Amino acid sequence: MLTELFGMRVAGRFQNPHAGYNGVTLNIPGGDAQWELLEPSGEDSFLARFLRERGPGLHHVTFQVESVEKATQALREHGYEPFGGRNYDRYKEVYIH
Repeated sequence: MLTELFGMRVAGRFQNPHAGYNGVTLNIPGGDAQWELLEPSGEDSFLARFLRERGPGLHHVTFQVESVEKATQALREHGYEPFGGRNYDRYKEVYIH
């Protein structure tokens, strides 16, 4: 539907059996932005639990930045306190509410 209504193009599909979800990445026309959609691959994944507890809808939004440290500092300067996060081989992430 997003490809037909908004002209998005499929950039790739992926599976994460360890975390229990499958996904698709869509390129958004007019720039470098992408939209990522996830679906649970089993009833015991974090995503399946989230959907059971809260219903369908937006789980999170991700922004890619040049420096997580600089972006985290900028968030703090604007009154937001990032929490948690993870380090992967290719990227880092932090969370805000």
